[in-house]
Amino acid sequence: MAEMSSVDTSDADEREAQILRQVEYWLSDENLMTDSHLLGFCGISGTEPVPVSELLSFRKLRSLKPKVRTPHVTAAVQKSNFLQVVQGSDDQFYIRRTSPFAQIPEVKPEVIQTHKKMAKTNSQPHMTKGMLKPTGFEEYATEGPIRPEEYREEQAIYDSSLLFTDRIETAVQRYVAKRKWHQENALIFNKYTMFCGFDSGRRDFTGGIAKQDLEDRTKDEIIQLTARHFLREDVKRDGTRFVVDFAGVAKGFLSSHLPHHTDIATERKVKVCTNVLKNFHNYLLLHDVCPEYASDIREVFGICNQWEQEFLKTRTAESELPGDFNVACSTLFDGNYKDVYTGDQAWNDVECTAGFSRKDARAILMAGIAAHGTQEQFEHAHLSNAAFKTVFKFNDVGLEVTAIELADAETRTFYASDLRNTFVRTLGKLHCKCWIYPAAADFDLPAHAIRAKEGDPFEFWVEEEILQHCYVGMKLLANIRKLDVSIWFIDQLLGAFVSFFTWLPNETSKERKLAKFKYGDETKNDGGDESRDADAAMESMVGDIETANGADAV
Repeated sequence: MAEMSSVDTSDADEREAQILRQVEYWLSDENLMTDSHLLGFCGISGTEPVPVSELLSFRKLRSLKPKVRTPHVTAAVQKSNFLQVVQGSDDQFYIRRTSPFAQIPEVKPEVIQTHKKMAKTNSQPHMTKGMLKPTGFEEYATEGPIRPEEYREEQAIYDSSLLFTDRIETAVQRYVAKRKWHQENALIFNKYTMFCGFDSGRRDFTGGIAKQDLEDRTKDEIIQLTARHFLREDVKRDGTRFVVDFAGVAKGFLSSHLPHHTDIATERKVKVCTNVLKNFHNYLLLHDVCPEYASDIREVFGICNQWEQEFLKTRTAESELPGDFNVACSTLFDGNYKDVYTGDQAWNDVECTAGFSRKDARAILMAGIAAHGTQEQFEHAHLSNAAFKTVFKFNDVGLEVTAIELADAETRTFYASDLRNTFVRTLGKLHCKCWIYPAAADFDLPAHAIRAKEGDPFEFWVEEEILQHCYVGMKLLANIRKLDVSIWFIDQLLGAFVSFFTWLPNETSKERKLAKFKYGDETKNDGGDESRDADAAMESMVGDIETANGADAV
């Protein structure tokens, strides 16, 4: 709201009130009974969301100075008694009524399809009307009925007597030709097929294809000529070294490979990723490409649903862990956060937000022991002034969350009374057991580490704001320490993973071939090379598939 910086508080409040009065009138029963345009967005019940971008296009708001923007509208509507702000799956903001109409509107709502497209293109300038056409990836999209001639054709090309490698290659090429590819979907699909052992690019020495070369070609010939997805020759040549495992590959791709190579920060992007996988595997089932693996393919849908539920929680927990208490312990006991805080140094003239001073770290430690420690730990802390010693140091330890324990009523009372108005946050407990990180190297372990690997539990004290993003089954990779008063702390979090985290040899580079592979073998480990390969394939998919579709329509 930078435009308001030049006006005083009373003027800003009055402007906000003016915006609220106008929006409330537009979406009131009084106005909507006769406003067929807005009624087209609100629907016959009156509770459908209206894009903020649509309201901003109205003259009443456009005439206000300084210019009214989306944050101004959403801030004003927060104070409404019957309107609420919602964020759509497209990351845009909408306003909706919280209650339906008390009576039937006097006018019919306008057809809103045009308005929806306009709102979407206005809010997303990179979108064109052509890009708003159905792609086959919409939530409502379904495969049309298979025509008899198409069924007979597919019986031949997907005959179970044919090699699986031939059938899956044909299926991928035909699937690509049947979809309209936008950049986001194409990039995800290319990453997935490359992870499965496909090369994305034209066959060598084929050269370019002019439109006139496709005029007299059949649909299948066009698909073959414009195809860019081919199983690598080593996969075809020696298929006995590869295991067909659709569920395993989906786990490895979603839990390990995709997050490492793609920025996934919103719920909408999560849905895009899983929708591409679901859409493709649904195609395999519908067209009976490999019926011998049908049950395995069906597992992919459950894996996608589970990843949707866990991924963003895992990402948030990873960004917030190890938490204040563990950082405080690390600061005091020669851990990763020792000397990180520089706010108390005379030479530092900027605000320091990393780590804690030793004074604040000791206060956090003592508060944690007072709230959750035993009487013996509490007395030891006071007698020694918290001068504990580190007795065990384990690095690169895999942990699996087994339980999450929030503070009980007595502990909450302690925080609310004794620690009220302090910077100390309420702690809960994160219970874990040892988990073997799949990509970890084998090395000799001392006896106590071996016992830990066999299931000895760990208990870490973590702030409840962080625990709300944790869940049973979540995996962690961390450096952990144990103090001589039997308190474990996370010295450094190295990574957090979804519950079904799977590492496959597909992750390794072509130069480091391993003895055992999953379906698809490995892809390049260098994220830059892979991204460039996927980008190049994506660009060609968007262009060539439109050419193929155009020729097919002719």
